[in-house]
Amino acid sequence: MNNPALPSSHTRRPQRRGLALVLVLTSISLCLILMVALLSISQTELKSTAASARGASARLHADSAISMVIGQIQTATHQDADVAGFETWASQPGMVRQYEENGSLLKGNKLYSDRNMVAKTEAEIINDTPPADWNERTDQYVDMNEPVARRDITNPEAPPRWFFPIIDPRAYCTQADKSVEGFSYSQHLNGSSGNVLNGVVLPGADEPDQQRLPMPVEWLYVLRDGTIGYLDEANKFVGPSGIVASSQNPIVSRVAFWTDDESCKININTAAEGTYWDTPRLFHDRDGDWARFQPMAYEYQRYPGHPAMVSMSTVLFPNENMNPPRSDTAQFKKALDFKEAIYDLIPKILPGGSKAGSVLVPAGRSFSPTDFKEVQHALNERLFASVDEFLLRPQVGQNGERDEIDLETSGAWSGMSRPEVVERLRPFLTPRSRSPELNPFGRPKIAMWPLHAINTPQYRTVFDRTIAYCSTLAGKPYYFTRRDSTDQRELTNIVRNKQLFDYLMDLTSRPIPGFATSQNATFEYKYGDNRQQILVEIFDYIRSTNLCDDNIIEASVGDSPTIPGLPNSREIAYAGDGGLAGKTFTPMRSAQGGSYPGHGEVTPTIVSKGRGEYYRGMGRFFTISEAGLHFIATAQGTEQAGGISATKIVPTVPPPEVDYTPPTWRGNGWGESNRWYSNFPPLSEENRDPKKGFYKTKYPTKHLLEGHAGDDEEHPGYNPMNWNWTLNKDTPLEDGMKRVQATILLEWFSPSAGWARINPNIAIEVDTSDLRIGDKLMFPMNNGRPILVRPFKHMSAANGVYRRGGTTSYRAFLQERKLPAVAAGVNGYTAGSILHADTNIPANSSDYPYRSGKVDYSYYDNRSSILQECNQYNLVSDFFDVPGGDLGKIDFKGGNLIVKIVTNTARPTVLQTFTFKFPGAKIPSPILATKNSDTAWTRENNGTWRVDQPVPAPYWWAFHSDGALGRDVDGKITKIAADPASRMGGRFRYIGNEIGNYRNGVFRRGNLAIDDDTIQSMVLRHGDPRLTMGQYNVPDTEFVKHRLYAQQRMAHNIVLRHWSEGPGLDQGEDKKGWRLVKDANYYSSFLPDHPYTAATGAGLQKYGDFDRGIANQTDGAYINKPDEGNSYSIINPDNDEQLVPYFSRSWESWQGGSSYFSPNRQVASPGMFGSLPTGVHASGTSPIGKRREPWRTLLFRPQSWSTKRGQRAHIGAPTYLKGYGRSSRGLSIQGNDPADYLLMDFFWMPVVEPYAISAPASTAGKINMNYNMVPFRHIHRATAMHALMKSEVLTAVSHDDANIYLRRPGSRPDDQGAETWFWGEGNGVSGKKFWHRKIDIDATLKLFDERFQSGFAFISPAQICEMYLLPKKADASDTQVPDQWPNNVTDLIKTGNPNGIHKFWEDHAVTGENLRERPYTNLYPRLTTRSNTYQVFVRSQVIQKARSSASDSFDSEKDQIGAEYRGSVIIERYLDLQDPQLDSAQGLDFATGNLMAKPPLEDMHKFRVIAQKRFDP
Repeated sequence: MNNPALPSSHTRRPQRRGLALVLVLTSISLCLILMVALLSISQTELKSTAASARGASARLHADSAISMVIGQIQTATHQDADVAGFETWASQPGMVRQYEENGSLLKGNKLYSDRNMVAKTEAEIINDTPPADWNERTDQYVDMNEPVARRDITNPEAPPRWFFPIIDPRAYCTQADKSVEGFSYSQHLNGSSGNVLNGVVLPGADEPDQQRLPMPVEWLYVLRDGTIGYLDEANKFVGPSGIVASSQNPIVSRVAFWTDDESCKININTAAEGTYWDTPRLFHDRDGDWARFQPMAYEYQRYPGHPAMVSMSTVLFPNENMNPPRSDTAQFKKALDFKEAIYDLIPKILPGGSKAGSVLVPAGRSFSPTDFKEVQHALNERLFASVDEFLLRPQVGQNGERDEIDLETSGAWSGMSRPEVVERLRPFLTPRSRSPELNPFGRPKIAMWPLHAINTPQYRTVFDRTIAYCSTLAGKPYYFTRRDSTDQRELTNIVRNKQLFDYLMDLTSRPIPGFATSQNATFEYKYGDNRQQILVEIFDYIRSTNLCDDNIIEASVGDSPTIPGLPNSREIAYAGDGGLAGKTFTPMRSAQGGSYPGHGEVTPTIVSKGRGEYYRGMGRFFTISEAGLHFIATAQGTEQAGGISATKIVPTVPPPEVDYTPPTWRGNGWGESNRWYSNFPPLSEENRDPKKGFYKTKYPTKHLLEGHAGDDEEHPGYNPMNWNWTLNKDTPLEDGMKRVQATILLEWFSPSAGWARINPNIAIEVDTSDLRIGDKLMFPMNNGRPILVRPFKHMSAANGVYRRGGTTSYRAFLQERKLPAVAAGVNGYTAGSILHADTNIPANSSDYPYRSGKVDYSYYDNRSSILQECNQYNLVSDFFDVPGGDLGKIDFKGGNLIVKIVTNTARPTVLQTFTFKFPGAKIPSPILATKNSDTAWTRENNGTWRVDQPVPAPYWWAFHSDGALGRDVDGKITKIAADPASRMGGRFRYIGNEIGNYRNGVFRRGNLAIDDDTIQSMVLRHGDPRLTMGQYNVPDTEFVKHRLYAQQRMAHNIVLRHWSEGPGLDQGEDKKGWRLVKDANYYSSFLPDHPYTAATGAGLQKYGDFDRGIANQTDGAYINKPDEGNSYSIINPDNDEQLVPYFSRSWESWQGGSSYFSPNRQVASPGMFGSLPTGVHASGTSPIGKRREPWRTLLFRPQSWSTKRGQRAHIGAPTYLKGYGRSSRGLSIQGNDPADYLLMDFFWMPVVEPYAISAPASTAGKINMNYNMVPFRHIHRATAMHALMKSEVLTAVSHDDANIYLRRPGSRPDDQGAETWFWGEGNGVSGKKFWHRKIDIDATLKLFDERFQSGFAFISPAQICEMYLLPKKADASDTQVPDQWPNNVTDLIKTGNPNGIHKFWEDHAVTGENLRERPYTNLYPRLTTRSNTYQVFVRSQVIQKARSSASDSFDSEKDQIGAEYRGSVIIERYLDLQDPQLDSAQGLDFATGNLMAKPPLEDMHKFRVIAQKRFDP
């Protein structure tokens, strides 16, 4: 039965089946979704893993590029066993070159990807530029500098920012002040004309973001097995040795790279901003500023040659004048602000000090300009790790964070964001650049800083110890040591010194790698014996540097030790508790000028040459440059009693403020006579009685004098005060007879002129036994045997005598000495009546004679050996009578005068022997002086009064300090003649203590010689005392008679005072063509000291090798001694003006002490050797270098000469300039190989401030001369060279200014201080004198570019010395510099070119050689041609080959790029000091044994990666 209330079973069953279906379908769907999701995730992971693997593969292939670069560098820097000789190398951006010994290119290893990784010739290098259509061959070439764009996600509408991986072209702009200095680029492949490189976009007016600078290199393709090849023109793989790609070994990636040389960039951890400083040498505003505003300790940016002199403003404030003259007040202030900002920026550079030459040297040694509290803070600053850090957070503030430098004031970067500036500057800056410090043979250089042999802190400062560390390898020192400044044999007696010297001898006997144009191109062949002489001179130059280290003194005894007076201090000068208590090399000094004997003096080194001959260095020592016989007239007879007479004056009394009362010679014992009479002899007791009428009898008709007859007791002849004791008793001279006496004058010379002071401690032994007048021995004292004359007072310090070397008057050596009795039968003499030796009358005090404690002739008779008789000067002759009146001639028979310079020791050691062969002649006799000098007074600049006291004529009638007159009847000096109120005396009384003008008939006390005398001298045959210093035994041929010898009374060049003043001194007014510089119109007081002979003139003009002295010191034969400083400065009380060191009182010097001391300030580089003579010895006639030739020194500048000035080409230059001219050998410049400048490469000056910038065998921050970028000739990046040269100064004094450059200008305006009144560059009365100019860097570097355009590179940094640094025109009125210099060397040196460099130096020939070489000296230590640090820019791509493409080719339409990596890596060559080969236990010593059997250090260098960065901005 049916129940309609319940559902039927039929209808319910289908509903259940539908639900199950839904559930099933849902489950299946979920499973499918899960499966799809799982598969999707797996696929993503797979792709991600694959991408990661491809990325890792790309990075791995990028590493292969690094390995290739390292391999290229290694093969170029290691010796090639298959090549004869010794190879050398040089680096540049994109290439490392290896050169054969003869300078031929062996190979140029490319540091960029190319099908041919090695170039064999310069032509290959120069022609290897990217193809113009590189961008149409993208499978073969890739732009390494391709930029990427990034948008600001916060402002998507803004223009994108562009990032360039290597060089941002926007650093170059059409406006110079908007461009980095020294950077530009061209569309032309060769950088100038011709084919255009596709893709280059030059700067426009408004769209810098459009600029592009492609740097295309070739892709290198990599097979699966690692084989590397390239694609040919058909895009087919070409591998080495015929290897081809295949399906089993397909192409898997490609890589491209280019390597930059980090040494072509500015190192941000060593550079700063240079403010030029040099030793003040000219009376010019700039020199005055260098004297007044000296660099202080820690002010490295003013140390010549220091890396901190490299100028960061080339990039931070480009084209800004950073070194204007102080007279340009506004620009000077602006530059100072910029500099201080830069100093705040650079780590370890301390602002303050002289503040870039704006803070005066403090008066009175009140040193305070540097805030020394900040010194340690600055020195503790860490170095920058990256350029980003340098510009973004550079300065560490007190909170420990770095503040950003404000570049808004920079015309180039104003308005830019800091990241934009970073991108533009990155290609020009680096935190890491380091270059090797090895000699041309890959062996250690020798440091040119001397160290004490005792290695303790008492004797070596922290600077010394750091230099020692830098100069030690494998436990062996490569520096010279010293311990005794008096030891002639420290070179051979100190074992290591001898080893290092032998090492140099070995090296210089070999052809120089890279410069051996023939097997004879060695220094041994070029110079013969002079090669060894040069090396001895170099040793002595180093040994004589830093003579008295202020740091050592201050640590030992303070800066003002007590210095005993002379001569007693000689006894303890070399005692450990005396002169050497300060632990210094030479006896110490006090801060304000006092010094022990021997201070600043170094005995020249000798090395045996055989047969009693020696090679002899220059030391810091005196030699003899001239010897003279000085004759004076002591009396002269006439037919009248009393003979020749002179008026007796009444001296003028100065105003009361002068506070001086002159003496009087009337009354008070002198009598009332109106005249001085020369011919009154001492009378015996028998003849003293006037009543006996001695004079009436002797002169029957001529006895009446001043109204008194010859038998009148008022007759002046009977007053003993008027008796002339040079006459024989009772024997007046006959009519026309003249009595003469002679002494010996020696002119001293030290080639090592400069500060510190020199206080000589030497004696002389003189043999006069061969000298005769008539048949009479001239100097009978000591029975004709040699006479030892010990030093007494300061030998180089006297009034008008300077203490810094150079020409030094005889007066200092003779000052305050006493003479022996000269009388018939006494001391071997045959004439005269001076029975008593000189008494103890002091020169300048009110003391009377005979008081105890005052020095007389015998005072030192019983003292110790070195003080015994030290005040005696027994070189006065017998008296001789010459007939003929004023026309009479001295019958001089001539003979040999032998002088030996000996040590001042108990047993003197001979240091140098001279033989002066005086020719016999009839010599004009001297005139008896009858001129009196009245009182004169002048006010000094310190407010005191200088008084030139009156001098009566009889003062000149005797050498003896007691005089010829003023004695009692027994011949003893009277109290009246000794009393200052009535004093007389003779020539030796005031010698050295006083000096005055001897010209215009004014004779002042202290002169010794006057115009009335006769002086006949022997002068240097060649005029170059450097050659004489280099001889141990000086033969008689070295000196010749003066050109006016026996022709006139005065025939000499002996200096009385200063540099060229003296009575009768031959100033060559009739021989201007024979002057140091031909026809130079030197001022009479500053004439260079040399004889005027044709031979001398030709020799000294031949090469122009003379040096400029310091301040007012004349030019001469100096050796460019390192300047140890002078801080002498006080306030003038008269006008409150501060005196100027070096200039105001140029004979004074104070030491700056640790406030101014620095090794790197004293010594810049081996370029300082450039004034050492090279012609001391004769060992043949060919080549020229073997000849003995004066006025020839090492040449460390380019070749230039002027036939108009009597010059010729210098043998120190190379024979050819490679890379110039049409010849394959280069442009001939007439030198002799090897060039002298290559000697520089054997030495170095480690840089140890503010930190050890130098390390063993390397130095950071050097700049590579080879800035040319291979293969990108269209890019010119010389920015680092601009930074190097920007702060340098070229000094050139116009020939027309020869008369003024050593004296102040006249007509000083009222608003100008007397002490700061110098010649200037402005429009005032002292201008315009352009003696100091900037370098025209652009014009100079065009000469570099000419070399590069020929495919050549620089092999040695010393080759800077063959490059002409061209001066920049100071302003429109500077007519001595052409408007435009020639842009090639051929035209630049063309004879007769009015715009050429020869013409410029012809017009500036009075410029000393040390000034001409100074910029090269300063540049050399900061230059290199080899880098240890490289940045490799790499781009690598992983390739996925398509099945449809050929396996042996690449098809960009089918094959895919799976991944790409772009980045850079900095690699460094380094010498691992932990290398077992360099372990001191291994005994590796390059200075001993067979040098060439030992591995060069180049081969020991390893490589490391020191930084890496992915390019993913």
